[in-house]
Amino acid sequence: MHPPISIVMQTALTALMEGASNASVVVVLTWLIVRVSVKIPVSMIVEVNVSWTVIMRGWVSDR
Repeated sequence: MHPPISIVMQTALTALMEGASNASVVVVLTWLIVRVSVKIPVSMIVEVNVSWTVIMRGWVSDR
């Protein structure tokens, strides 16, 4: 169970859904806070980065 990961992803999706111009800033700050407060394995970071890339590509192509 990795609640922090889901929180980061949910925050990212929420920001994108709302069309916030500073969505990337929110995501980065949230991720940094979580990353510092919780020791996350590198494998989890890679997994999130991959899924985030997929989400961003899908979002950009829909714009």
